[in-house]
Amino acid sequence: FPNAQLKYKLRSEQTYNQVTAMEVDVLQGGAGAHMHTKVDELFTILEGQMQFAINDTQFCAKAGDYVYIPRFHSQAFRVRNPKSDKKPVRFELLIFPATVEGFFDEMAIYVIQGQNN
Repeated sequence: FPNAQLKYKLRSEQTYNQVTAMEVDVLQGGAGAHMHTKVDELFTILEGQMQFAINDTQFCAKAGDYVYIPRFHSQAFRVRNPKSDKKPVRFELLIFPATVEGFFDEMAIYVIQGQNN
């Protein structure tokens, strides 16, 4: 997520590769349509609202809601945050099993270097 700040709460080595837990703050944007074939995801919305598209179903989730996305399901999501609002949408993301940390770690290097295009 180019406009996101990720903070790991649990890394794979702490959970015997069973789960990665992270807290994410996002002002705008999200992830376009994609599908995971090796992991399931559980979103917990902590602050704000997010719009999800899972397979052919679209819906909004607000603070306190949980959204589970099993592998092999098409998904997309974006934060619902008015442009005038400077407070980020915050959510917790659990990824089962813990196999994608390397992706986020590598992408962070590009974002830090300003190569997020």
